[in-house]
Amino acid sequence: MSERFAAEEKQLCEQYAATARGPKRNGLFALWLLLRVAGDMGPPYPFTDRAHRRRSDALVMRLTSLTLPSPLRSPLREAARNLGDRSTSNVALILGGLAPLVRDTLGSQAAVAIDTAAGLAAKH
Repeated sequence: MSERFAAEEKQLCEQYAATARGPKRNGLFALWLLLRVAGDMGPPYPFTDRAHRRRSDALVMRLTSLTLPSPLRSPLREAARNLGDRSTSNVALILGGLAPLVRDTLGSQAAVAIDTAAGLAAKH
């Protein structure tokens, strides 16, 4: 787990373990993957720009293979694409924009984890 969002990732993992198979569980997995990449966005940057873009592209490809809840499908993929460009991405805005959709689709626990991660990203 990335150190930046370790507690939030743990919350999503616990919720994932308690959820039955299906789109909701895949949505939680997709959020966890997104947090993993977003956690590496802040300084110090552990990856080169090229490596980061490749990691973001791999995330987008992985998200396309998951059966996600329909309200989250496009926003998650767009968030992953936005994370790929370090110069224009703002992790707090990207995660904060997902929080209401996550609350409506996956529940308040997942939304709290995303909101908390967005707050932490805004502080840095």
